[in-house]
Amino acid sequence: EDSAVPHQEQPNLETELEPAAELQILARLSLDLLGKRPSLEDIAEVQADPDALDTVAARYIADPAFPSRMAWVWNDTLHTAVFGSSYYRFEGWSSDEWKAVGQEPLKLIEQVIAEQRPFSQIVTSDQTQVDGTLAELWGLDVDLEPGEWGWASYADGRPMAGILSSNTMWLRYAADAVNYNRTRANTVASIFLCSDFLNREASFRFDIDAESLTSIEEAVTREPACLTCHAALDPLASFFGGFAEKSAELPVDELVVFSHHNADWFAARKAPVYFGQPATDVADLGNLVAADPRFSSCVVQRFYRGLVGSEIDNAPQL
Repeated sequence: EDSAVPHQEQPNLETELEPAAELQILARLSLDLLGKRPSLEDIAEVQADPDALDTVAARYIADPAFPSRMAWVWNDTLHTAVFGSSYYRFEGWSSDEWKAVGQEPLKLIEQVIAEQRPFSQIVTSDQTQVDGTLAELWGLDVDLEPGEWGWASYADGRPMAGILSSNTMWLRYAADAVNYNRTRANTVASIFLCSDFLNREASFRFDIDAESLTSIEEAVTREPACLTCHAALDPLASFFGGFAEKSAELPVDELVVFSHHNADWFAARKAPVYFGQPATDVADLGNLVAADPRFSSCVVQRFYRGLVGSEIDNAPQL
C-alpha cells in the first residue's frame, strides 16, 4: 500500500486569495499600527458598519501609541534596542542605562512621527532624543527625569544628522582602526538606502596575503575587483572619522565624544564623497541621504517588511 502523502496543489496567490473578513482586517490594523488587539468598542463599531474600517484606521494613526509602534518597526533594522549585548564592553552599566542607550534612535524616530515632521528628519535633525539617564551618560546638561524623553543637543559641537550623529548608532556599529569606518559606511548604505555593498555581485580572485593589512590596503587601491566597491565605500567611510573607534581600553566618556581632530584627519586621508558627490561632514551626509531616491524607496520597504513580514516584491497582486 502506498503510504506517501498525496501531493497538494498550492493555491495561485494571484487568483485564489479571498478578501479577509472585516474583523480580521480590524485585528491586523490594530496589531500593525498600535501593537495590540482592537478594543471591544472598535469591534462593535465595525460589526455595526463594515465601512467604518477607514475611520478606525485613521483613528489608529492619530493614536499616541502609533509613533512608538512605528519606531519599533525600525528596530527590526537598526537593532539598537538590544539591552546590553551590543554594549558588553561597558562594564558597570545598569540595565536601565543599557535600555536608555538602545532607545535613542528609536525615540528620535518616534518623535519625528509624533510631531508630524518630514520623515527625512531621522537623518537630518539637528538634535537627538535623550532622557535623564542618557543625558547623564552623554554628559548633557538637560533637565529630564529617567524615562522622560526630550530633544537635546550634544555638547561637543558635532555636525548633526539625526540618527547618523547619535552616540548609540556608532556604539552599536563600532569600527576599529584597521577598518577605517568601512563597516559604518556600509551600515548607512544597507539600513537607509537598502543598498548593501556586500550584496553586490562580483566574481574575482587575485593573489594577496589575506592576513597582511598592508597587502589588503594596497589591493583596494589597485585591484579592479576591489576598486568596484571601494571607490564608493571608502569616501563614504570618511564621514565617520570623528566617532570613537571600538576599544576595550578607552573610558566611556571618551567613547561618547565626537573628535573634530580625528574627523579632519580622516577627511584629509580620503575626502568624504557620497557616491560621487563631494561633501564635508556628517551633516552633509544626512542631507544627501535624505535627497537620495533610494532613501524614500528604502523607507517604504522597511515599513512594509515590518508591518507585513515579507519583502514588498513578494506582495500578492489582487
